[in-house]
This record gives sequence, C-alpha cells and structure tokens, in this order.
Amino acid sequence: KEAVYKAYGRKELEFREHIIVEPFACKDSGTTLVWVIKDGERHSYQVEMCRREDHFLAWCWETTGDLPFQQLSTED
Repeated sequence: KEAVYKAYGRKELEFREHIIVEPFACKDSGTTLVWVIKDGERHSYQVEMCRREDHFLAWCWETTGDLPFQQLSTED
C-alpha cells in the first residue's frame, strides 16, 4: 500500500476507494498488480515484495496493465 501511494505521488488517495489489489498468496516473496482509479484516471503498478526477517519490503513501478474486466468501475 505504501509503495503504491508513493509511486502514485499525489495526495488524497484513499485505499478502500481508489486502490484495487490483485489477490496474491502471502509468501516469503511474490508479485501482484495494483490499480489506482481516481478522478477519471486509471494507473496500474507492478508490485514486488519480499520478507526480510519480520518485515516485508515492497517496491513498485507503473505499468500499462489493464484492469480485469470484472472489476472495471463506472464510478470514478
């Protein structure tokens, strides 16, 4: 969540309202896709994560990935 918030780079981003996370298994490392939908814009991010002792590290970058059809929202 924090990595996407920082990559998006704009304030007033509400996790429940503006961010969709592709489901993923919580393992020692992995990847997932995340979409930010706000003010009529859609941004997608690839998120990589790994566990280091008792902490998770996550980093992301913006991609051109499409939002899955079943989760497209008409309410932006």
